[in-house]
Order: sequence, then C-alpha cells, then structure tokens
Amino acid sequence: MEKNKIIEIFLGNIKVKIQILGLTQQATKTNPLMHSHASFELHTMLRYGANLEFEGETIGLGEGESVLIFPEVFHRFSKQDDGSAIASFSFFIERCANKKEDYYSLVSESIHRSEGEYVLFNGEFAAEYIKIKIFSSDPFAAEEIRALFILLFSSIFSDMAKAKAKSIKINNDYENFDARTLMIENYLNANYTKSIKLSDLASELHLSTKQTERMVKQTYGRSFLKQVLRMRMKSAKELLAESDTEIRSIAERVGYQSYNGFYLAFRRNIGMTP
Repeated sequence: MEKNKIIEIFLGNIKVKIQILGLTQQATKTNPLMHSHASFELHTMLRYGANLEFEGETIGLGEGESVLIFPEVFHRFSKQDDGSAIASFSFFIERCANKKEDYYSLVSESIHRSEGEYVLFNGEFAAEYIKIKIFSSDPFAAEEIRALFILLFSSIFSDMAKAKAKSIKINNDYENFDARTLMIENYLNANYTKSIKLSDLASELHLSTKQTERMVKQTYGRSFLKQVLRMRMKSAKELLAESDTEIRSIAERVGYQSYNGFYLAFRRNIGMTP
C-alpha cells in the first residue's frame, strides 16, 4: 500500500479514516524534539523494541505491542533498537448515518471520560499480518488490510472504553475531519522551528489565509500563531531541562531569530525566565 494513503472502514455508525504513515526501520524514527498531532496516532512494533517518551514518562514498546496516542499529546521516540521496525498510522473518527448500534457515542464518551494520554495493548496477530501485507504488491492487499483494520479497531475501541489512562484534557471535535487536517499537522510538525507565517501554510493548502486560520482553529482549538507558540514553548522547556545548551542557541533551535523575543515569549507564557 502507498505511504500516506487514506483508507476508510466502518464499525456500526463509526467511520474511521486512517492514514498510512509508513514503515520505519533501524533508528530513523528517533526524534530530537517532542511533537503532537491533531489526530490519533497508532504505532505497532513489528520487530525488536523502542522507547516512546511523553512529558515526564517513558514507556517501552516491545515486539508485537501497539500504542495508541491521543490527540494533542506531545511525544517522541527517544530510542529505537537497531534493526527494529515500526508500522505507523494516524486516524480520525466521525459519526456516519444512524444505525441501530450507536457505537460512535460509546467511543466518543469513553474518549472524553478517560481523558487519556495513551493506551498500550498487545496485538501480535496484527503486527505479523501488517508486516507481511502493508507494502505488498498483491492486488487484494488493500482489502485484506482493511479487513484487518476492522478487527484491530474493534479491539482498540473496546480497550479505549476500559482504559484508565493518565489525565489530559482533550478539546478536539472528532467529527471535523478534512484530509487537509493531516497536511496542517504534518506541516506544523515539520516547520514550527522555522520562521513560518500563516500565508506559508495557506499556500501549501491552496486556500486563503482566512480559510486556513479557520481550519487551524477547527483542528487545534486555537489560532495558527498560538499553536506555533505552544509547540515552540514545549520544545524549549524540554531542551532547557535536559541539555546544557546555551539559551541563545535553544532560542534559535525552536524558531526564534531574536534572543529577546524568545526571552519575553517564554516569560509571558511559562511564567518564569528561561
């Protein structure tokens, strides 16, 4: 299957839109800075192991295990075994035509009730199948993967309803999905440490700045500038706490050309000086 391909599955009155993010091998997924997504993100460990880091916590992901990361949660792979392989997907859920079973309300209520950070679960059968089929040239591979996802997400949603994960507030409206939402989050994660403007993102989306700002607010619940600021402050706090790098260098690394600009932004938003 093609990387970034979007497929849809249905579970009762839930439509799940899944983006295939790809297969990562060796240690290439290790990310120097925290990042987050507007979507759910699912990582399945196909071979060996990796460490996934959240704010103040690190979990080990072993072979055959999967982790479901909730939207707006900052995370990164801080360590990955040589020769390891991870299959990654992101997804949104939305309510579709009314059916007898209202699974959407059950899942949606469970998400907000658990207010979780992540759900860790074991699914070796899924890992083995994905490993074989995810990039197969078999003309029926896509349909087999779709069938697998129906089984996998049935299990995931059952686990989500039971999970008692860590407390974190989730503001997303899961029914507001647009394929461009994925473009927005991918663009911001790749460029928030650079000097970017709303008009740059608008050009990527082929929309007006007004339309783009509206989509960013639908995705994150805040404006473009506030979302970029939030991402920069999260990364700055991490770098200040974990490294001996000079503050001026950290300011440049998270996207500030002026030390004074970084200093004032940090003090205003964090409540203390760098």
